[in-house]
Amino acid sequence: MKRKSLAVLIAMIVASIFLLAGFASAAPSTQTYKFRLQHWQPTSSATYKLFVSDKGFPAMVERASGGRIKIETYSVGSVVPVTDQLRAVGKGVIDMAAGCGAYYAGLGNYFSLLYGIPFTLDSMEDVEIVWRDLGLLAYARELYGKYNAYCIGWHHESPIAIFSKKQIKTLGDFKGLKIRAVGAYADFYNMLGASSLSTPGSEIYLALDRGVVDACTWGSESAMIEIGLQEVTKHIILPWISGGATGDMLINMDKWKALPDDLKQIMTSCMEDWANVTGSYYRYHSLLDRSMAVEKYHMTLNFLSEADIIKAKKLSLQLLDKYAARNPESAKIIKIYKDYFNLKKSN
Repeated sequence: MKRKSLAVLIAMIVASIFLLAGFASAAPSTQTYKFRLQHWQPTSSATYKLFVSDKGFPAMVERASGGRIKIETYSVGSVVPVTDQLRAVGKGVIDMAAGCGAYYAGLGNYFSLLYGIPFTLDSMEDVEIVWRDLGLLAYARELYGKYNAYCIGWHHESPIAIFSKKQIKTLGDFKGLKIRAVGAYADFYNMLGASSLSTPGSEIYLALDRGVVDACTWGSESAMIEIGLQEVTKHIILPWISGGATGDMLINMDKWKALPDDLKQIMTSCMEDWANVTGSYYRYHSLLDRSMAVEKYHMTLNFLSEADIIKAKKLSLQLLDKYAARNPESAKIIKIYKDYFNLKKSN
């Protein structure tokens, strides 16, 4: 009887040890993860300042993780050129990158389509449906994954306006214009008879001042004024050629996989929150700064007619067909866009 009781007692002790070990392994890790992130904007830009503020993505993640994730942010070009950010993330030169697909078009022209296409996605809602519900985020992850990078999610970029030295009131006025633009936006202006140049952001002011270009795109009115382009231009061309340009957040795939599941979920949720912050922030400040451009800097607003807007949208659809024929990757992205256009037509 005593031997039986002793055996039962030993069995209970052993079971308790295994149970406690199980609880210990299930407990969240207390390890701190530190990441070096390069941003695509200079420290002087409002976009960068918002990112590194208490409302920015790194602060969101640190708070939500209880300090278990810390992100150190570097401005554009601090570690690598902005066009090398994707490869640098994949190779572990930097851990993370905030940027957009247009900068990585040298690795595959389909990456520029992730940034946006003129006169297609006009609102935050358009972007969210295409990226979240129709699968563009999932496909972006597949494309970036080829470079050992994981796309945490998208963030809204500022609407895209045009600042010009010359008056532009019709699509015909673009013929012969020299305009700074990148990605699909450059292709779109070329269709209108303009000559597009991919001048680096840091050189746009001088390019306008010296007549290298007549007009430029560089985000919204806020982004333009931020780098002083109101001093070398006279006109703002409207409507925005895109209300739905998008950027994305990348992290080295190996470091992503090494994160516990709860921290992966925290980063993903914070990315969704960050998208909401950027969307409302950019649109609000763009409208404020448009008013300032007129009242303080005496710029004039040039609006395309409704007929020209309809024509521009049709030209963009032609551009989509052209892109779809380039390669399978572009074709898949364009199909997602077209699926959304067809969905809107039927409602």
